[in-house]
Amino acid sequence: MVNDPKKKVSITHDKWGRIEVEFPHKGYLLLLIALIVPYLLLTGFILGRIDWHPSSNTLNPVAATNTPAVAPTGSARGIPLTPGPWGNMSYRRIFIQSPEEYLDVSTYQNSDPRWFFNSETSRGNVLTLLNQTGLTSSQRHQLENAPWEQAANGTYVAPPADLVLSLSLPVRQRIYSRLAQSPENPWQLYPCFFPAGNVEDLFAKDGLSAQTLALLKQLTYTHGHLLFFADLPLALRQLNDPAEKMRLAKAVSRRSTLLTGVRIDPDSNVDALLAYWARAGQNKDLRPLFEGLSKTPGGPLPLMAIIPVRAGSRLFTFPSPSITAAERENPAWSAFNFFRDPPDDRYSDPLFMKQKLDNDYYPVFSDPSYGDLVFLMDSAGGIVYSSVFIADNIVYTKCGGRFVAPWILMTIPEMQDAFSAMTLSPDQLKIMYYRNKYY
Repeated sequence: MVNDPKKKVSITHDKWGRIEVEFPHKGYLLLLIALIVPYLLLTGFILGRIDWHPSSNTLNPVAATNTPAVAPTGSARGIPLTPGPWGNMSYRRIFIQSPEEYLDVSTYQNSDPRWFFNSETSRGNVLTLLNQTGLTSSQRHQLENAPWEQAANGTYVAPPADLVLSLSLPVRQRIYSRLAQSPENPWQLYPCFFPAGNVEDLFAKDGLSAQTLALLKQLTYTHGHLLFFADLPLALRQLNDPAEKMRLAKAVSRRSTLLTGVRIDPDSNVDALLAYWARAGQNKDLRPLFEGLSKTPGGPLPLMAIIPVRAGSRLFTFPSPSITAAERENPAWSAFNFFRDPPDDRYSDPLFMKQKLDNDYYPVFSDPSYGDLVFLMDSAGGIVYSSVFIADNIVYTKCGGRFVAPWILMTIPEMQDAFSAMTLSPDQLKIMYYRNKYY
């Protein structure tokens, strides 16, 4: 508070008291500047030193089930990983999208809109099941009058578009989790997925219209820590502009991934780092690099320069769009061939993969290490998804079996949420680690 400058000036300093000074009018401005400017400079300095992307949300494998699936984007300096034998590492989150030439909008739009319910061999059983999901009476009536078709292994129903659009988030989640248990429902089984958050913020830079953003928000639903989107064909049919259709298809193709690296400086224990990272004959290549960096400090050594050349060259890329490659270069093939150059195509055969897993690997129940295979397994012991452990809580993987799926880095909880669509809950999948006996 400032009183009459010709008399006494009172300047509030803090809540505990105030400083009162008495001076002539000519000195008022100079004294006010002398008192206020240092505080402004100090405040600016403190604000500039604050990391507005806190690193408390680190990636701890011991607490994987409690870790958010998608960690924060982070600042330019990166967010540090939990300390461990992998050394001093940090990460930044980025998003990559499929090339436009890989996106077959016409085929997506013309996908079969029917729902298939396996093991439900009658219309009445399906209606009973759907009535338990929370449908309104109007929605139930629409389904009862929709086209139905009986198949040998289940039942098809073609829900009206306006019914699908009108589903609430929890009802959509319940129905689609059930549909995801059948390969006949590929969009529910392999949905697009994004970090949970505000749709407008997630897609703010994709150039989508307000109408498209509203449609996208209406059709997303939650699964674990992620947002799922399984209605791209329906959404495309609601749009008229071909350019907007492509923008939507590209926007929802995004994959969240991590840029990470190891910082090596004069204080680094090179031998300890090599004991962790030099696997499968990599010591001869990594030791000169690590020793050189320890004498010439700089920025982090990118992970792409540490992992095997073939695996590193694939990271953040998409395979060539051929049917053969799409069938071969799936998550399991990529995980088992992580250290192999050239790769062994026999790992595209599930029987061969199981045989090699039984003969050449053993399960690990303590902390995993670089190069260990990380599997999501169902209650019957079947492998649902495969990846390779890197460090802390980060895995290397091919994000799906199709050519529109890139090789990326992701967290284990994110992997658990993203590839458990066929289960009613991500917690139904068990995480198992396997280590090679020979390297």
